[in-house]
Amino acid sequence: MTDWTGKNYKLRLTGASHDDYVGAVFSGMKKGEKIDFSAVDELVALRRPCENAYSTKRRESDEYEFIGGVDGEGFSTGEDLVVRIKNRDVRKGDYEGIRAVMRPSHADYAAFVKYGESALKPGGGIFSGRMTAPLCVIGGVALGILKKRGVSVTGYLSSVGDVRFGSYDDESFVLPEKSEAFALADERTKALADDLFARLAKEGDSVGGIIECVLSGVPAGVGDAQFGCLESRISSLLFGIPAVKAVEFGFGKNFGGALGSEVRDEPYYDGDKVKTRTNFNGGINGGISNGMPIAVRVTVKPTPSIAKPCRTINVNEKRETLLEIKGRHDVCIAPRAVAAVVASSSIALFDAIGEKYE
Repeated sequence: MTDWTGKNYKLRLTGASHDDYVGAVFSGMKKGEKIDFSAVDELVALRRPCENAYSTKRRESDEYEFIGGVDGEGFSTGEDLVVRIKNRDVRKGDYEGIRAVMRPSHADYAAFVKYGESALKPGGGIFSGRMTAPLCVIGGVALGILKKRGVSVTGYLSSVGDVRFGSYDDESFVLPEKSEAFALADERTKALADDLFARLAKEGDSVGGIIECVLSGVPAGVGDAQFGCLESRISSLLFGIPAVKAVEFGFGKNFGGALGSEVRDEPYYDGDKVKTRTNFNGGINGGISNGMPIAVRVTVKPTPSIAKPCRTINVNEKRETLLEIKGRHDVCIAPRAVAAVVASSSIALFDAIGEKYE
């Protein structure tokens, strides 16, 4: 397992999808920081499996426990924050007989080459989306502290498949009051999405989606030039979420077809505060926050574990074979991944913004 090392903090995820537990160790917290458990609970609930058609049928309560770093009154002790979540709905039998069979578009083969057979654990082991459960706990800690400093981090779905809900690029966009998967959906688009999920669940298929996250109240001057840029700090955690394949800031890939005269963010004074008339650059210039909202867009690929038979290889027998994947998997990862995107963005910003509040 590898650590994420920021400028002020360090994060390690522990356990695995079908181990007894998953957990996290967060290093660098100062003593006396009040933990906002409501912010933690909010992210954990947003990520938790549910009864909707898009969600896995694996039922985990995701009850978390701090076994280090937090005292009885909810204040940080200055030691590592250590959290554990018991895996209660484990079915290793779903993976019996296919350990050496590489699931297409999973980490199986790449992990096997790098780590050997020990990496081929039920449910993907450390490469499973299950690892985002403790990530959301630590993200909730960071989010709660950011809120006290006047910074909000709000995530929502922009689209799933060909169903579009909305985007911060829209002229009519209004930032939701809180993170919620379908915050931008109306009755029509939510029904279209539900129909899509139900059809794909019946067909044994899956679909991807796009998540947007807006970080508001970030003061100007956070981040650094070149390799310390704020984009790379945030992206480094976002790409640690399984199934994330693209990260954009502001106008993102659309810059490739734009004219310079169309996408310049012209500054002006609003009283004593500097703002820009547009925000194509997503609140970041030269790797440093400019005081405008930081806008991030994340693309999540379709769940590769689907019921449709596929061609693959058996690495022990060194032959090609057919595979029909069983088990419990999300028809669409994106709705539950909203919480992980908010968590990762919050941790990265908490790490970067610390230097502005010393």
